Amino acid sequence: ILPAAFFETALGAGAGTGTLGVTFTFSYGTDIDGNGKGDTAFSEIYINDGFNWQDEPNDVLGNGIYDFETVVLHEVGHGLSQAHFGTAFRDGGNGGLHFSPAALMNAGYTVGRRDVSGTDEAGHCSNWGVWPNY
Repeated sequence: ILPAAFFETALGAGAGTGTLGVTFTFSYGTDIDGNGKGDTAFSEIYINDGFNWQDEPNDVLGNGIYDFETVVLHEVGHGLSQAHFGTAFRDGGNGGLHFSPAALMNAGYTVGRRDVSGTDEAGHCSNWGVWPNY
């Protein structure tokens, strides 16, 4: 957990107020399984302390509260080679941000999500289902 200034330095202007967390993955520089991606040596996860973190899994965006576990789970997904997925759109009625499908690995925070299921689980199985039999 680091101050917002770290995110500004590491990611650029505006990241200190717009980035909840980030995962940096470091590679060995090898590709043992031949999938076109570098083999992961380790990942580091950083969470921005500039936000109001709470244990509130059912709170929705707009109340100024962010569920800590949701964001950490999302970043752990990145550490396990998950990418963002889903399509973002604005609700025509209230202009709220929504994703389809709604998932832990969506590219934005709308509501706390603590379950790895559905498309999140399918993505994980797609990445790791054959390991270590490559």
